[in-house]
Formats: sequence, C-alpha cells, structure tokens
Amino acid sequence: MTVSTLTNSIVYQGNGATTTFTFPFPAVAASYLDVTYTDQNGGVTLIPKGQYSVQLNAPIAPNPTEIGGTVTYPLSGSPIPVGSTLTIARDLPGTQSTSLANQSTLYQPVIEAALDYITMLTQQNSNLVDNAVLFPLSDPTGLNHTLPPVANRSGQFVTFDGAGNVTVALTVSGGATISSFMQPFCLSANLVSAQNFLGINAAGYVPVGAEFDFAGLQAPQYYFMELGQAVSRTGFPELFNAVCPLYASAQIQTGNIWVILPSRPDGLAATTGIRVGIPAEAPGVIPAGTTVVSLHPTNPWIQLSAAPTGNGSTIRLCPYGNGDGSTTFNLPDSRGLVVAGLDPQNGTGRMTASAAGGVSASAVGNYGGEQQHVISANEMAYHQHGYFITDQTHTHYTIDPLNIATQGTVTGYTGGYYDTGQGTAVTYSGANLLAGSSPGANDNLTSFAGGNWAHNNVQPTHIRLKIIYAGRATF
Repeated sequence: MTVSTLTNSIVYQGNGATTTFTFPFPAVAASYLDVTYTDQNGGVTLIPKGQYSVQLNAPIAPNPTEIGGTVTYPLSGSPIPVGSTLTIARDLPGTQSTSLANQSTLYQPVIEAALDYITMLTQQNSNLVDNAVLFPLSDPTGLNHTLPPVANRSGQFVTFDGAGNVTVALTVSGGATISSFMQPFCLSANLVSAQNFLGINAAGYVPVGAEFDFAGLQAPQYYFMELGQAVSRTGFPELFNAVCPLYASAQIQTGNIWVILPSRPDGLAATTGIRVGIPAEAPGVIPAGTTVVSLHPTNPWIQLSAAPTGNGSTIRLCPYGNGDGSTTFNLPDSRGLVVAGLDPQNGTGRMTASAAGGVSASAVGNYGGEQQHVISANEMAYHQHGYFITDQTHTHYTIDPLNIATQGTVTGYTGGYYDTGQGTAVTYSGANLLAGSSPGANDNLTSFAGGNWAHNNVQPTHIRLKIIYAGRATF
C-alpha cells in the first residue's frame, strides 16, 4: 500500500523565523496543495500559488506515489509572526485520468497510482465530513437538515427550532435569537415600518385594551368592535390579560370562600373596580363557574360563590364574562351605551345607584340608566296650586297673602282672607280656602292635566363604533 498516512493537512504555528515547512502526506502534484494563512486576529487568507513554492519528495520504488515534501513561504520578506498559523492541505480534483486499453498490458505502477488517487480522494472527503456539522444517528427521522434558500437566510444565522430542525434567525447581544415572527420588525427600514408591523400608529404607543370612538363602518385591523362577543384567549393573549387581569400573589385556601387579593401598585384598595357577579378563575383551585358574590368593606378580600378545592396564589377576574371558561373570554358590550369614568371614592354628586334607573360608578362593567322616564308624584318639586270657588251667584277669587294686611281676615280661617276682585275684603264663613287641606265638606280639587307620558333623557348624541385595541394575533 503506497498511501500509508491518514492525514491530508498539517498546521504550523508562526515563530517569526521559519519559512520552510514540511508535510508528511502524498500530494500527487504541487498544484494540488493549498496553503492558507491565518493572522493573529483570526483572519483567513488563501495564499496565491505564485507566492509560495512546493518541492515534492521523490517516490520510493516500487511505489509510484511520492510521500511528503516541502513548502517555502514567504518567498521573500518576513516570516509569519508568533500568533499566526500556516495550513498546508491537499485538495485533489474529483477526476479519473487513468485509461486502461482493452487486452493491453496492465502495469502495476499505473493501477497502484490510480488506487492511491482514489484513496486520497476518500481521505479528503472524510476530512471534510469530520469538519462538518453532524447530526447523531439517534436523532428521530423526518427532521429537516436543509437550510432555507439564500433569499431567506441572507444576513441571518443558523439555528434550530423547538423540534431540532435547521432554520435561520437573527441574533442580538448575549446570543439570544430573534424569532421568525419578529424578524420583519427587526429588519424594518424605519420606525414607521416597525410601528406598522406591530399595529402601532406613528403618534405613539397604544396599550392593548385601549378603547376608541371610530368613524368607520368596520373596525380597523388590530381592533374589535365592543359587542360583548367571545374572543379566543390563545389568539389574543395580550388582550385577554388586559381585559381579564390575573391577580398574582393572592391567597386562596381550601374551603375558605374569602380570597385575599394583593395590594395594588397605584395605592388604591385591592378590590377597586371589581363588580359583584363577575366570573373568577383559578383552574384546579376553585370550581368552574365560580363568581364574586361580595367585597369586604374594609379588607382586601373578595367572597366567592364556591369554596376553593385547593390552595393557590393566582386568580383571574373577567369583568365582562369569561366566555366558555377555558378557550374564550368576552369583550365589553358598549352597544347603545355611553361610558363614564370609574369612581373608586364614590364621590358626592357623582353617579350612584341610589336613584331609580341609576348606575353605580364604583365598579368596572356596571351599566344602567334610562332612555326615557315617567315622573312619579314623589319625584315632583314640592308646590301648591291656586284655585277659586264658584257658588250659584258669584265667584270667589284665590287668596292673596301679599295683601293680607290691608284686605282683612276671612271669617273661619285664621291668617287668611279672600278678595272679591274689587279690592274689598268680605266675610266668608265656614269655608276652607287653601288647597291641600284635610278633607272636608267644603273642599274643592283642581282638574287633572297632562298626559302622564315618559320624557326623553337622551342628550344630543352622535353614534360611532366603539372599538378596542386587540394587539397582534398569534395566528
């Protein structure tokens, strides 16, 4: 066997003095050797063949293939310095130049030289495989080990997805990768493009869950109309967390219907804005269908409609409904309603539920009010109606208390009088002339007036779409 070494490359460390470097493997021809220089900073340069010389050792008979030789570099100038390296490697073309004629003499050196060439090609390919990225044979079948096309991988780095398939991604400082979903944002040419990708207008950041009046007929992209509809939790997780907040660091105990909520960063009471009757969720801890039935007047506690079956530290509240309880949740229902601000302090003169048809502003999701209302007698201002008395011969006019000092006193009624209309006080005995007196034989009542219709409570109003910012969908 002529090819007695398994190597096809050798690396030398620079020392600032050596310019002659030997190699111990067959090269076949000087042109099949490549010489590569690596500087102190790791920069790699393939040296042009005219800048170094190669001297091959002579073959040792009867072997037709030489073993080893010498490379001289540089041909002039300073030797390679300390910290740099010089790599000498064999790189054979994948060709077959030996031709055996039919019925001709088979020369042993020719056949052996061809076999040597094939062996060296095999070694060369093995060396390439040894320096390649390899996947264990124990990997599951069906994985993708092929990189994306050049247009999809340009400017990116090779990485692996959650299943172990080869893919590409951008990287940031610290070695973290940027997902394919966020790459359009990171590669945006300007701020406006990045904002458009995220659904953020150029005016600034819009928090998920923000509500707006919209003049169009349909909600724009990234928004929902507020119709009380059920929306996917996994499809819009940011909106789910905004509309149905998760209270962390809560205290839930088995069998205890009172749950202690954590303090709020804004300093308001922990139960601020929570409405009695809304769904509460803590999967595996409280039963499905549980609601809030009361709020403690002084402590940060909420009372549940069902006792917890386990201990827990997180609870989710859904002020507009929790959909099917697992995969959906409900948006606010703003159809035909105007919106008022939450009033945690229940301020005097603000909205309360004390009046008929009123609404309390103390909890998120409360609603009420009337479009029209029929006034009851108790809702009217305290007042009197004047009237006059008619007998068979003449008319008695209403009492005029402003003229009591000059007109005199009516007989039978202390402090009152009546006027004939001519400015003369006269005596009228046995009659009570004031409306609203206790029933008596001489009382008179005014006639009914009015239609008892409801009056309109609607202020001048212009209808718009009420929309809520949902953020980007995950699907």
